[in-house]
Amino acid sequence: LLTFGHITERTTQKLVPQCSAEFEPWSITNESASGMFALCRQPDYRTRIAHGQLLGVMKRIDKLIELVRVQRLILFETGELGVGVRRIVGIPQAVAVRMPVGSNREYEPALLLPAIPEKSLPPTLFLQPGRYQPQGFLDLYVKQKSSVWMLDLIDKGHNFEQVTFESV
Repeated sequence: LLTFGHITERTTQKLVPQCSAEFEPWSITNESASGMFALCRQPDYRTRIAHGQLLGVMKRIDKLIELVRVQRLILFETGELGVGVRRIVGIPQAVAVRMPVGSNREYEPALLLPAIPEKSLPPTLFLQPGRYQPQGFLDLYVKQKSSVWMLDLIDKGHNFEQVTFESV
């Protein structure tokens, strides 16, 4: 499961030693409003999963990708991998971001969670690690380019930084 990016044939060949290049079947054994516990019964998959990692989960019934954060990992004697995850509220939208100044002016993938006013949740961006700069600016491309000001780093894992932002 990759959070950022699109997987091409060439990229797949490079990543196979590091992670699985396809969707992996997991069995959800326990589910609540705030999270779930799932088992991977096929220990030959190569996905590396770490505590605090951001993952995308798609259930067959709704086909929407839900963001979750790994909270607990258990490797059973049978080789099964158990993962406890915390749900992240909202439906992620794929967007592109870039630093408006500096050496890297290329757009890179990011995820946008729109504001949820009824839960008093501000809009947030999931950026690749190392992109957050306090009071920094980003070019955000959704349907058109806009500029945003990064406010607070609200969560961080080894494969993401979640930041609040506002339009400039």
